[in-house]
Amino acid sequence: MAIVSGKVVDFNANPVARTLRVYRRDTGELIGSGTSSAVTGEYAIAVAHTEEVQVVMLDDAAGTLENDKILRVIPG
Repeated sequence: MAIVSGKVVDFNANPVARTLRVYRRDTGELIGSGTSSAVTGEYAIAVAHTEEVQVVMLDDAAGTLENDKILRVIPG
């Protein structure tokens, strides 16, 4: 098991709660999801994959994919 982690902040560098989804880059399979802390902005999502993944941050509480942010990371 590996962990994908980070911190989500708004345009003013304030921590925010956002839904995050982790997808395998090679297959597009959804392998994890979670929510960042509204207090710290931090998240940690356990995944059973150690190769590069895409972390998709949904931009609003409704969970739409408009204005999303995609990060390419390697789980640690």
